[in-house]
Amino acid sequence: MSTIFMSPEWFFGYDIIFEVFFLIISLIIALLAFKVYKNTGQKLAKYFGYGFLSISIAFLIQSLSNFFVVTKINTQLCAVVQLSSVATIDAIGTYLYMGFMIAGLVTVLFVSLKSNTQRTLWLLL
Repeated sequence: MSTIFMSPEWFFGYDIIFEVFFLIISLIIALLAFKVYKNTGQKLAKYFGYGFLSISIAFLIQSLSNFFVVTKINTQLCAVVQLSSVATIDAIGTYLYMGFMIAGLVTVLFVSLKSNTQRTLWLLL
């Protein structure tokens, strides 16, 4: 069985550092958007915060998934969770990453459309 990684093997470790950096940046943006929502009451600011919160969750999942693949924790984790291999952890992490990233980007797109109906958001999702 072959595994498909999102980065080359020589880049393992560095990609985790970049993902944590992007996690922190997107989380700061989300918190600032929620602060704007709290002060102004604009719903679009709240959706903007939810979009970047979803993006930061995606980066968290991807960095944890890459960390488990790179380190030796993966064998103990597979034994505890009763998974067949590390490839399963990598696949689950990749699918969750894609889901949260798409949801975050769609929510940011919804904010840029400046639509006031939630129906548009659910249609995009």
